Amino acid sequence: QASGVEDVMATFSNSHDVLSADVSLERLCLTTWVIKGLRTKYSSSTGLCVEEFDHFCVWMNSAIGRGNHRLFFCHAYAQFLVLWCHFHLCFSWAVNLVGNEINQNVPSAISYFSVARGHPLLAASSLVSCLALLFVGSLVVDQTLGILFNMTTNEFINLERYKHFWESPERPTAGGCHVFENPFDKGSFWLNWLDFWYVRRRREKGPQRATRNITWTLWCMRSGLMLQTQWRKFKHEVVTSAKALVFRSRKRA
Repeated sequence: QASGVEDVMATFSNSHDVLSADVSLERLCLTTWVIKGLRTKYSSSTGLCVEEFDHFCVWMNSAIGRGNHRLFFCHAYAQFLVLWCHFHLCFSWAVNLVGNEINQNVPSAISYFSVARGHPLLAASSLVSCLALLFVGSLVVDQTLGILFNMTTNEFINLERYKHFWESPERPTAGGCHVFENPFDKGSFWLNWLDFWYVRRRREKGPQRATRNITWTLWCMRSGLMLQTQWRKFKHEVVTSAKALVFRSRKRA
């Protein structure tokens, strides 16, 4: 049985990858003894190196990467459509109920409160759908932007850590700033979209390095990730408070 060192040497000698020039011992995973590509990341949740790692989904309890990224995007988009339809139905029903209250000469502000009090399940369902719609909507936007720019969620979050995204300018500035260049960009949104769904060569470098200004894209991605984080914290606080309330009620009983 070959040792880990022999496997590493075989990887160096037999590598025909486009990114083979970038392979170094710095990319060696000391846990799995695998030479990681630039888009491969070790997932501590699964204990495996995931190719084209995007993120770890706590809801699906699975790492999202090359093998299931397209399926995950379809699932997220379908979930967004279902939530939108549900919210639209709840909202339409609420509007009809409010319209009936207004026809009875009840002020509009009191009508909304009256409908919410008279139909608590409708109000709760509409609120949950609205919050979930914001969460899933931001996820769909983040994933769409990642496909169009040929970048993963992990790369957007840890962009400053990855040296292959930053190049020294031809004319050094006083501050010594680096220029963002995406080596995986295939040259256009359409080619990046095609690469994700059909060509399947996202880990390979594009024909030329793209130097787009993605400041607004980073802002959108990080805003969406922040919204998702805040939603998870809110859900955790609600669940914790509910458990504490149940524990106190049982203790009193």
